[in-house]
Amino acid sequence: MHLIDGSPDCLRCASEILKLPVLQHVAVIGGGPASVYFVEAILASQNISRNFRRLTLFERRSRLGCGWVYDSDTVLGFHNLAANQTISRQEKGAELGDRLISALAALRRSGMEICIRGGVEVLDVQHDGPGFVVRGEDGKAERVDHIVLASGHWSAANPYAGHPDWLPSPWPASALRERAQGDILLIGASHTAIDAALTLADGAGEFRQVNHQLRFIPKHACTITLASRSGCLPRVSGFGTTSGQGDPLATQRYASHLLADLLVEAADPNTGRVPLEAILSALLDEFPLKHHLGMAGRSATARLDQWLRAWQSKPAAAMLRTDLEISGISLQRQRHIPWQGLLWEKTDIFRIALQTLGGEDRRWLDQRETALLAHQRTLNHWNATRLQALIEAGVLTVTKLAGSVRPNTKRGVLVSAEDSPSPHREFDLAVDCRGQTKSIAAANSPLLQSLLRRGLIQPTLVPCLGSGAAGPDETVIDGLRYYLPGGIHLNPKTMEAIPAGQQHSAYRGEQGGIFVLGPATLGQYPISDGLHALSKLAQLAIKEIHRRSQLRQRAALVGTGMSSVVSTDASAPLSRV
Repeated sequence: MHLIDGSPDCLRCASEILKLPVLQHVAVIGGGPASVYFVEAILASQNISRNFRRLTLFERRSRLGCGWVYDSDTVLGFHNLAANQTISRQEKGAELGDRLISALAALRRSGMEICIRGGVEVLDVQHDGPGFVVRGEDGKAERVDHIVLASGHWSAANPYAGHPDWLPSPWPASALRERAQGDILLIGASHTAIDAALTLADGAGEFRQVNHQLRFIPKHACTITLASRSGCLPRVSGFGTTSGQGDPLATQRYASHLLADLLVEAADPNTGRVPLEAILSALLDEFPLKHHLGMAGRSATARLDQWLRAWQSKPAAAMLRTDLEISGISLQRQRHIPWQGLLWEKTDIFRIALQTLGGEDRRWLDQRETALLAHQRTLNHWNATRLQALIEAGVLTVTKLAGSVRPNTKRGVLVSAEDSPSPHREFDLAVDCRGQTKSIAAANSPLLQSLLRRGLIQPTLVPCLGSGAAGPDETVIDGLRYYLPGGIHLNPKTMEAIPAGQQHSAYRGEQGGIFVLGPATLGQYPISDGLHALSKLAQLAIKEIHRRSQLRQRAALVGTGMSSVVSTDASAPLSRV
């Protein structure tokens, strides 16, 4: 029964509950954007005093909230948000920092003990009974019950460390700006490369309005080449909505029947997996502009492949110019959401459907990731107009990377064609702008390597349906083949890391868990979670932490001999005592 009266048993039980050890000392590793949303989610929880008695926040940087992406030491003042040209990333970082400090102060006022260990990098985590011991570079150990891994982006080891003309990253931008001269190769053509191109432009000249048009005026010689597998730039926000098409995202009819019906009907009765063809067919059938594809009668994967090939065959400069014209009309009419949002972001359909795909289908999608991301992660109009000005000034070229890139012996970088070992072109500087590597095994992070070594985390595993030897990005466990898309393997319903040796479940019962938020979830989905998703994902983790707390409290009460007055329902709230 629930304890809701004033009987002696009830009062004695309530007194004992207040003395119980609670599994709620939570360590948050990383003080960036993911930690902001987690702490705010705790603040929004109705069980703060019951479930969270202490929170320890580790952050190796001096600033809280901004992380690496929004830190003023990393980006420059003109670097803006991809989706919002009116907000700089430095401003966003300051906002996130203020939010984190405010939320922590509110939690402290609610009675929670808050400890901030700034300037401390966590180097090691290991099991200790039902919880963990966290050790920082300062040598201090902290006993905690749960860990929230919000450590942000990681870097891989630089294969050409020490070479003066190979940069493994375009950050910090202030250092790259000083190299803005000569012929420069940017490897990649997505948002990181675009940020790098604008950084170099800031060092090589200035943008100026000339006869009501934006022009780039060089100060000295500098050419920039964006080279990627697709040879294409991201689309411009608004390209998919024109005055004649209206807003294709105006309805929500996509949100119900696909999950309820399609995933059940199309699932293989033996494996539970759903063929990618079935998912794509349903999504493309929902697509309002499907008749413009001209691919009727073909399979969905074939249609999508044909569409991507047709898009990639168009010159990037011409595509950018056309997108800007349509984008201008769309923005004037406040219609600036690309139609591809139907597939990726408007609902959770595709996100949830991905959990049903086999390894072969996931690889098919990941191989087309760059092209698909170009349509989802669109350029804002401000950045697009500056790229157009650089192209018109003869400073910027976008091309397909069809060969290998390697540093020269002493200076410069060579790009060789695929069919010839001889140098195809030489550059003065090459910058790797492909973003974070997906493989956590390659991460240059003492913490991630510690977690891997101790078996507390493992790479994401997607079961393959076919048989045969393991191919690239695959592994074999107990005779079964798995595709490795990158990131940390976790339970998407709780955001808890699944330890090594398990494929489908994480820790259960009263044990502590490691919950993952932010870039480390990359690999669960072809598109990693942005800020908009962090709030909901943090709530999933908090809900599971709350469930563990209830189990621990009930077990402790049973140990006191008061099991007869305690509900055995783990979902029943003890707060009714």
